[in-house]
Amino acid sequence: MIIRSQLGSKSPVLFLFLLLLPLSTQAQDIQWASDISMRPQAPKAGEEATFQLTVRAGKQGAKAFTVIGGIDGKRIFRKEVTQLKANRSRHLRFKWRATRGTHKVFFQIVSKARSRAPLPAQLSKAFSIRSAPVRAAAPTRATAPVRATAPARSAPARVERPDRKAMQRAEVPMQFSTKMKPISPVGFKQPVCEGTPLPDIEMLPDIRMRGSSVPDGADGLEVILPFSISVIVVNRGQCDTGRFSIKANMRIQAPGVDKVVQLGSKGAPSLKSCRTSNCGDSTHGVRFDFTPQYNHGYYNFTVEADASHSINEFNEENNVTDQEFKIDMY
Repeated sequence: MIIRSQLGSKSPVLFLFLLLLPLSTQAQDIQWASDISMRPQAPKAGEEATFQLTVRAGKQGAKAFTVIGGIDGKRIFRKEVTQLKANRSRHLRFKWRATRGTHKVFFQIVSKARSRAPLPAQLSKAFSIRSAPVRAAAPTRATAPVRATAPARSAPARVERPDRKAMQRAEVPMQFSTKMKPISPVGFKQPVCEGTPLPDIEMLPDIRMRGSSVPDGADGLEVILPFSISVIVVNRGQCDTGRFSIKANMRIQAPGVDKVVQLGSKGAPSLKSCRTSNCGDSTHGVRFDFTPQYNHGYYNFTVEADASHSINEFNEENNVTDQEFKIDMY
């Protein structure tokens, strides 16, 4: 009788625990869909290398997981994925300024929720970076005297931009505004697209940067005109997109510095379906402000549209663009 009464008093608690146990765990049906690739295949010291791989969800899909990447055990990449639908894949990549020596790149999946299925093991790949060849200077008979001049305080920052491939599609005309137009919730309904056609949110590859600065004498910068980047997103699909967000971050690589700064997230209105050859009536421009602090540094910007993956699109692989700038002031 005593044993029965003790079990009877604990049975409601035990029953509640067993009832909530399945709710606290879920199956994360996700796996690596490719090996780690590096471009260029044999970078030299000082060059920029890009590492990429692909994750793919199985029949059950996956929710709330994070992909972490880095070099030599140091984390320099982090991508949070809210949801990856069944049988969908996602390309993930990050850039790194190569340094001489032997290194190891790694990618790892971390789940925010408990999973009944084991997560894929960490992927890693070893590689070596050689020194860049030094070109011998051509002999000269005489050297002209050099006059020393004081630096002009009003000189704008010299920004080097890498050569990019020509855009495959025509550039979309767009005017930028410094303020975001408010989105009225009155009478708005998210568009519903079944099957095809679907919307296709594309982040155009050309990131434009504005601003000027002068050196402050201590490897830093004194900003003269505020810095900002401007990007354009376009809907190439045949259905309205619905509201979505645009997120940006900035990676800084300077002498003794390698860090990532979040530039925030901004809301975008629903973009109309594309009705013209260049979809000029289905675009939206966004500006992100930032303050450069390091002279002789590389600033790499990554901008992603629909970062929460809430819009079902025809093409999920054209939502991200990135571009690097170098700021040199003497």
